[in-house]
Amino acid sequence: MTLRPTPNRRSRYARHPRALLPGVIVAYGCLLLLVVTVAVAAYSPTVAARLPLVGSFLNAVAPALPASVAWLHDRGTPRLLPGVYFGWSDGVRGELHLYGEGCSAGQGTGAGDVVGLTLTGRDGVVVVPPDAVAQLWTELDRARAHPHLRVEVVTERTMEFDRAHLRCQDGTEASARLLATVHHVEPSALAWPPAAAPLAVDPVLTASVTLPPEAEARAIIDGPSSLPGAGKIAELTLAAGSETLTALAILYAPRRAASGEVLAAAGQAATLPYWRNAAAAQGAPWVSRPALPALTAWHAAYQAPNDPRALGVRPSADLGLPLAAGEFGALFLYPSAFRTTPTPRPVLLKPLLELDQGGHQATVVTSGLAFGWTATP
Repeated sequence: MTLRPTPNRRSRYARHPRALLPGVIVAYGCLLLLVVTVAVAAYSPTVAARLPLVGSFLNAVAPALPASVAWLHDRGTPRLLPGVYFGWSDGVRGELHLYGEGCSAGQGTGAGDVVGLTLTGRDGVVVVPPDAVAQLWTELDRARAHPHLRVEVVTERTMEFDRAHLRCQDGTEASARLLATVHHVEPSALAWPPAAAPLAVDPVLTASVTLPPEAEARAIIDGPSSLPGAGKIAELTLAAGSETLTALAILYAPRRAASGEVLAAAGQAATLPYWRNAAAAQGAPWVSRPALPALTAWHAAYQAPNDPRALGVRPSADLGLPLAAGEFGALFLYPSAFRTTPTPRPVLLKPLLELDQGGHQATVVTSGLAFGWTATP
């Protein structure tokens, strides 16, 4: 009897390796496409916003993503949300605001339950003690109370942070990837002659700020005031006193979040409502605006469209906006002043205004807090 070898199925593929080649190419092609898609989505808010599953994956791996993009994809928790945060310090004082409920269990509670907060970034690590963290619930949009942490950060150099870690007395913790900058201002840059120092007025306190009759007219900065529901993240109004006041620049957000373009105008006070309408039309065209009487050359508030100080887009680093004595100016921050994100991110800012008044140049820290949400693609 003649014995015949049993056919080996593997040998057929071994003799014809090309039979496997199409499948291998397809598999590697799909894998490569997936890797490229995830990489592109990590750096492109538009792609991430349109691919929810990829966005969920990026959220899961956010702790390991590069600092430049991690905050775009980390969803955080209600205790601490990723967002755009801008604060200041002169080496003696300083503050940074982060959006979240912190260690509180509800509005107005838990302010003393913080064990510590750690801010980490390429410029170093700052461990903030419990007594330097205050839990606040503030009507930031003049509509309802929003939770945020006021953090005292004192530094002698500008610092950028991309991680925050919060620890509470009950043992719970919260972490978030974020985009935060504490901008250092030299104390000499904040120095104004006592009689000429502009008054920075919180919008809520405007009515209570008065000057005695014998006092010389002072420059007044009002704001920032925010109406996120109407798309407005901040509005600052400036009133010149007895001298020319020039807005030189506004520092308002971390450099990776700011587009560097703001809406600004200067002229007569009666034009302010028209600036607001025009700014809303450009920054939030979906919001309905009240109709205003048409202005003509016969009105004191008339401003020609080609007036160099008429409302328009100006670079935040070089505003060049002069106000003659007794005139008004306005600066608007709409979503166009910020880069887009895959999903809305909270924005909490302490803007700094660089001004020239009568030849004296210095910086003013605004007393209000700008608040809003980033726009999506």
